[in-house]
Amino acid sequence: YVVSWPYHPDTTRAQPERAVPKVAGLPLPEAARALHRQGFRVVVEGWGVVDHTWPAAGEQAEAGSTVTMFAEPRSTNP
Repeated sequence: YVVSWPYHPDTTRAQPERAVPKVAGLPLPEAARALHRQGFRVVVEGWGVVDHTWPAAGEQAEAGSTVTMFAEPRSTNP
């Protein structure tokens, strides 16, 4: 084997980064589908309508990484 120095890991396996889509205000199932379509894993905290995500919408994250959705019950007040 020949190993060049300094060592540079194989970058072909790295997943491309992409922007986290804005899903605030969406019901959980719809928001989860949007995130899955972009290649993210999803964790849900709470129930109801998505309030915000971490990483935040618009931030770059590696495909296959986890996005946490924070949800709150839908308000019944007008």
